[in-house]
Amino acid sequence: MSMDASNSSRATMLTFNPADCEQRQIYKLMTGIIVPRPIALVSTMDAKGVANLAPFSFFCGVGSAPPTVLFCPALRPADPAGQPEMRKDSLRNVEETGEFVVNVVS
Repeated sequence: MSMDASNSSRATMLTFNPADCEQRQIYKLMTGIIVPRPIALVSTMDAKGVANLAPFSFFCGVGSAPPTVLFCPALRPADPAGQPEMRKDSLRNVEETGEFVVNVVS
């Protein structure tokens, strides 16, 4: 991770350049600083009716008129063997059907 801090006696601010970091490093940083992080269980169905339920820690309400929520299904990273990035089932299902349900864990 690339960090830049000034040498003054005042409190320093760390700066991270995402271009210099691996995706996993950025994920760990964000999950460590964004707290509390409620968990959403997002339920989807594919076009054939096969159900899927997956936890997401990156979600939030973004509007009330109309009621709108956002969740962030990240791509599975490409593996060293050459497999390309892959969409998770939740994202693929939403793209196919246009529907999902957010269940909030309390």
